Amino acid sequence: MPKPSPKPEPTRDRFFDWLLGGLVALPVAGVLLPADSVAALLGAGLPLVALTLLLAIVWLGRSVVQKRTLVVRFGQVEWSVVGLLAWHSLAALVAARYGAPRPALNLLWQWVGFGAWFLLARQLLSTPRQCRAVLAVMLSLCVLQSAYGFWRRDVETPTDWKEYEKTKVPQAGTVLPGQGTLMDAAMQHSFEARLYSPEPLGSFGLTNSLAGLLAAWIVVGIGVAWSVVAARPLRWPSLIALAALAVGLCLIGVCLAATHSRTAQLAAVAGVAVLGVTRGGTRLPRRAAWIAAALALALVAAVILIWKSDLTWLAGAKRSLVFRFEYWQSTWRMICENPWLGCGPGNFREHYTQFMLPQASEAVADPHNMILELWASAGTPAVVALLAIGTAFWWRILKYQPQPSQAANDPQSNDARWTAELPIALGAIAGIVLAYLLGLYFDPVVAMSYKFRVFRAGVVIMAGVLAAIWPWVRNGRVTPLLPAVGAGVLAVNLLAAGGISFPGVAGSLWLLMAVGLTLADMPGAGRILPRSGAIGALVLLLILMGLCEYTGLSPVMHSQMALDEAVTAGKQGDGARREALLREAAAADPLTDQPLRGLAELKLLAWRDAPSDARFAEFEAATQKWLARLPHSAAAAMNVGNWYLAAYRIAPNPQRIAKQRIEKSAEYYRLAQSFHPQSNVIAAHLAWAEHLAGDETQAARDAATALRLDALNPHADRQLSGSLVRLADPDPRISRAVPAELMRQLTRQSGGDNGQQAR
Repeated sequence: MPKPSPKPEPTRDRFFDWLLGGLVALPVAGVLLPADSVAALLGAGLPLVALTLLLAIVWLGRSVVQKRTLVVRFGQVEWSVVGLLAWHSLAALVAARYGAPRPALNLLWQWVGFGAWFLLARQLLSTPRQCRAVLAVMLSLCVLQSAYGFWRRDVETPTDWKEYEKTKVPQAGTVLPGQGTLMDAAMQHSFEARLYSPEPLGSFGLTNSLAGLLAAWIVVGIGVAWSVVAARPLRWPSLIALAALAVGLCLIGVCLAATHSRTAQLAAVAGVAVLGVTRGGTRLPRRAAWIAAALALALVAAVILIWKSDLTWLAGAKRSLVFRFEYWQSTWRMICENPWLGCGPGNFREHYTQFMLPQASEAVADPHNMILELWASAGTPAVVALLAIGTAFWWRILKYQPQPSQAANDPQSNDARWTAELPIALGAIAGIVLAYLLGLYFDPVVAMSYKFRVFRAGVVIMAGVLAAIWPWVRNGRVTPLLPAVGAGVLAVNLLAAGGISFPGVAGSLWLLMAVGLTLADMPGAGRILPRSGAIGALVLLLILMGLCEYTGLSPVMHSQMALDEAVTAGKQGDGARREALLREAAAADPLTDQPLRGLAELKLLAWRDAPSDARFAEFEAATQKWLARLPHSAAAAMNVGNWYLAAYRIAPNPQRIAKQRIEKSAEYYRLAQSFHPQSNVIAAHLAWAEHLAGDETQAARDAATALRLDALNPHADRQLSGSLVRLADPDPRISRAVPAELMRQLTRQSGGDNGQQAR
């Protein structure tokens, strides 16, 4: 336990200022290389996690080696962060043992990276001027991200459309030699809807992620512009800064509007309202509690209006709200099933399908609510820790008493010899360079790469915006309330859009909290950390760094790069090289499932080309290895059922072997149904496999179940009578049939048909 010190006297270490510049580079790169959607589960954020731990080791190691007196800021918020990380890590380790291990470990390290960055920022950020520099960097980054969003939408994406049209195979669901199984028609339709979407995405994979980032920072930017106007008289440097802010905020606002993210837009409007009440985030009114209650009631009233209204222009918002209520209802059932440790980080989707409502639109990767996501993934103690963090943070912000002069809080205000915020500006540029280099050398891991001209333009834009608003960094004012309001806006967005585990989104939340707490610190705040405590913390960091490298970054990096080469070999028709690379990927990361699926598909194709008992046994062994990595996945069990159905169609004599294959298909469809009991498509596949196996009684029951679930499903693209849903049956007569009609035939038939006639 650190010993309290009433008046610690830290000495300025300029090396730590440069270390802070390196730390600021990481959230910049995190936005430009965002691990959102599937990329987070695959470990796209691990390089930045490793760099964060490395910076923390350098910070502690230098102090230990030089035997410096180390003053640390460690209060209620920081201890709550440690508690959250500890319980979240425990839940991830349990999930790695009993669930899908690779996503669980990847998110374990992602959250460790969040916590390490926040705790290190609390130690390195020390002056208001540094805090203003960090805010200026993120504002410049959002201007860059907005510009790139429109560039990507209007220039890069049309090129992607043309490339996709050239390579697209008309018949979805087929198996191509060396490339595996193509997505089914419903998945292909969903993929194309995202591909042809007119909304800007920037470097993100999801529109909501970009919108959440912009919503928080446009509110902070308006507060900064307010402070520039309030600092009279306005001279030329201030006017230039104000003009740059006006142009940048207009660009961010247009991009935010183009995303059509109602949640982010509503959160931004609420944030602007708070700025109006607090005079640009500079002063908390006496009746703050009443005003907060009024704003909360206004948000609730807006939700009720959307829910009850039949207005056409609110139809999209109402539909989105209905979907979220479905997600939250199912997630609450998940929480009640395992309230202490949850389903495990990275395992949400596989468990969510067990609790989905029949009318739900899709199996989501998160419930679009940060509290429910953390609750369902890591259990009740993790949520308690998160709420403790928020409560302690806001209590500290509301207790803040402004000093008579900001210079009293800024020991470098009159130091012309050294500009401590300069490394932060250089760190911003270094963040862009880091994103470019990671994309260039680790594209399969970070899932994003930039062309050199885009990188060059990004450096120019960010440097130009930073230079324009630098006078505010040098001589402006900011209170803890402004970053706190920005954090509140982002939190409101995360309560309805999700993304608490995405570095490109959640990174801003941790950054705004660190800046707000630093600005709220009293002069001389901190505790002296004993040398023994510093050595213990350093040993812990070294252990964490080694574990991150051994269990996360190294296996993921080598496996993903081998997988990327395997895809290229498959497209070139080099099956032998593809198999060798898949084996290399599986050996590099024994916890991942991706190469195991590819190997199982290759074994199936090899057996299909030259059927033999030995080759089929190899296929079955490879399939079992793959399923062992996804023990709760309805999609994986469904896939294996489809493979056995295809094997049944081309099974050699005797008929006993064919019957075994179709019974295996039904067995895996039944397993998939246990993981996703409300799926009309899985029930239809199960009924058809039972019909082919000759179990007409059970086939009729499951066909009736499929029709009942289909009647509850309001989504035309997922109904059995729709154009996108087909049974995974290679028989061309069946492939052209509508599954709904086949199910009706099964429920009407007397059972006189047998499996042989069906073949």
